[in-house]
Amino acid sequence: MPLTDVMIQNTKPGKTPKRLRDGNGLYVEVRPSGTYLWRYRYRIGGKENLYALGEYFRDRRPGHVSLEEARRLRAEARDLVKQGRHPVDVRRAAKAEQIAAGENTFEAVARGWLAIKAQEWTPQRVKQATRWLERDAFPVIGSTPIRDVKPSQIIDIMEAVARGD
Repeated sequence: MPLTDVMIQNTKPGKTPKRLRDGNGLYVEVRPSGTYLWRYRYRIGGKENLYALGEYFRDRRPGHVSLEEARRLRAEARDLVKQGRHPVDVRRAAKAEQIAAGENTFEAVARGWLAIKAQEWTPQRVKQATRWLERDAFPVIGSTPIRDVKPSQIIDIMEAVARGD
């Protein structure tokens, strides 16, 4: 029987992970920590593989994946598997292209933000913020896709700036 949102939400975490199957290799893994993760299990060349589709949304946070979206992602992944391609390899290649193009990196987003702030800040403030980013942030996380920047990385940079490193 296919999953419903109610079935997923009514499943509470236990001491061991639980799997709620939707069919055709798609399931939600309910972890003891309370995390609900979408997984797609498939086979290529006789080897079983697992493809992570994202976290199930319970409170509609950005980046979380709904039941409908998980089914759509599974369909896309199934098409790739039928072609003999691993979905994770396709995802990695797309991410590498995005990084190579410099789109949506921390530096690109930060420079866009600076351009907006330049309209309301003094030239001295813009120069100071630009210098700080170029000296302390861009060398560390500038080429990282914005969605992969971890809060701990930003905190580390801020602490280094505070120490005067």
